[in-house]
Amino acid sequence: MKISNYQIEPYIQKIAGEKIAGCLLFGPEAALINYRFNLIAKKISPDLSDPFLVANISKEKLVEDKAILADEFFSYSMLGGRKLILIRDSDIQAGIALKMVFSDQDFAKKSDNFILIQAGDLDKSSTLRKLCEENPHFAAIACYEDDERVIKKFIADELLRHNVKFNLDVTLTLYEKFGKNRQIILSELEKILAFLGEEKNLTVDLIQKLTASEAEISTDEFISNFVTQKFDLALLSSERLFREGFEAVTLVRFLSNYLQKLYQARVEIEIGGSSFDDAIKNQRLFFKAEAGFRLALKNLTKDFLIKNLSALQDLEVKIKSGSMSPRLLFTRFMQEFLL
Repeated sequence: MKISNYQIEPYIQKIAGEKIAGCLLFGPEAALINYRFNLIAKKISPDLSDPFLVANISKEKLVEDKAILADEFFSYSMLGGRKLILIRDSDIQAGIALKMVFSDQDFAKKSDNFILIQAGDLDKSSTLRKLCEENPHFAAIACYEDDERVIKKFIADELLRHNVKFNLDVTLTLYEKFGKNRQIILSELEKILAFLGEEKNLTVDLIQKLTASEAEISTDEFISNFVTQKFDLALLSSERLFREGFEAVTLVRFLSNYLQKLYQARVEIEIGGSSFDDAIKNQRLFFKAEAGFRLALKNLTKDFLIKNLSALQDLEVKIKSGSMSPRLLFTRFMQEFLL
């Protein structure tokens, strides 16, 4: 039974009460599959360490004993209760084993146990996928990349669930910092919530303080030194980033993106007729970065921005060519400003 994309979240929330014998999770998004696998598993059996109610069947066991899944599914727990049967990273073997379970037309009536299968990106011809999509007593959930709207709602729902006060800028900041991996988001939110304690008031400024890594701090420092034309300090900042394992091409892109925003704001003012404040607002900056951006926009000319955007583009091409050490190329680029 296919579960439509818009139905997935509410369906998973009530999956323990659905009249199904199991669920297949598949698709290209491994992180989302892992998140949903763990979520569903705990809906069925809150204690995943319970040896009487949770059975793990490996790919190797499925090869050795094709009837092992059917035996587990139709068996009763020693102490009673609904048994959860977990199968990870299996396709062909799981398909063969599941076919044996489905061969009994009344399989869903004969057992209350639950089979949860984690697979990869299965194509439409996959036996396992077809079996699960076509059987009304088994759910098939495809896991594709979430869009920005879905993840922002996920973040907001988690904050609301913990009675946290926040605004739209907070959800945007968390999304931009942690991306689309729900497990990472939950892990980071757990740390933030532990810090909040009883206060329960989350702001963008607090997020920045709690989550800023040394690399982020150094990157901001590098960009600030560059746009204020303190090139000697910018060079020192870049060297520190390289020692921390930062890639030269990533630093090029960070700087290019920042200069591109400055250029865009400059064009909006000089050609588009926008006010200085509106041009800055249109760049959608974090509020703590606005003061530095405002100063750079006042002091840097359009010619400076065009020249350096072009130079950074050329630098990225050279780095990608692999003809010379990326770090050496970047250092030479910075040293030209000191001549």
